[in-house]
Amino acid sequence: MGLLDKLRQAKKPAPEPGHSSKEANLIQVFDKSGTPLYLTKEEWRAKVLPGMLSARWDSPDELYQVIVGTLQDGLPADVAEATEHLYGIDPNRSRAVCAWANVLLGMNRIDEAEGILNSHIEQYGEEGYVVTNLAKVYATRNEHDRAAAILWHALELDPNQNMAVGWFAALANERGGKSAMVEAWERVAALPGSWHAQLWLARVALETDDIPRALAYYREGLARVSETVPAEFLQQMSGDLGIHGRFA
Repeated sequence: MGLLDKLRQAKKPAPEPGHSSKEANLIQVFDKSGTPLYLTKEEWRAKVLPGMLSARWDSPDELYQVIVGTLQDGLPADVAEATEHLYGIDPNRSRAVCAWANVLLGMNRIDEAEGILNSHIEQYGEEGYVVTNLAKVYATRNEHDRAAAILWHALELDPNQNMAVGWFAALANERGGKSAMVEAWERVAALPGSWHAQLWLARVALETDDIPRALAYYREGLARVSETVPAEFLQQMSGDLGIHGRFA
């Protein structure tokens, strides 16, 4: 197993037609040449994951990446010890507390997840990403109104969180369809410093061939970013323009 290099940090695409349900549940890894290989979860848990965690035990950045990938594969208990260790050593306190909270949620230890997030907020103050994860706690408890209120507050703190903006728009879509989703993006776009929602509003404008409106949203968003434009901004903007034939 030494030739296995890393777990892809994204969900595996749907299997090709004809694959069995067992095959669909495989975990994708890459060898050193970049060739994808597939292992069952049991093979991954027994033969690969322990060594990956051990090799990265004192490297917070690398350990975090392994934990995130394992959470995506639905194996929170397998990284519980490693995540608690990360929580103790990671200088990026926000990242560590959110990772630990998500592992606890995955293990249905909801009260503990709430406790460590609130403790972090009391010690370090409110941060959008941490507050968004607190909203997940209440959503897990089916306290949906409270979760929605906390999610909005998280966006007020940081309106450019990818997960939070997507979640907020999805909730609106469930309530009232696409028009409600557009209204949700408009509400987020009105927050100081917002640029992420502007990308989605521009996409809607492109879908109706309203090019001036789309470009106006892009310019508004660009005016609000820091000196260095985030890569995700450039990727979505250029991609959407290209898809709609607006290469120039």
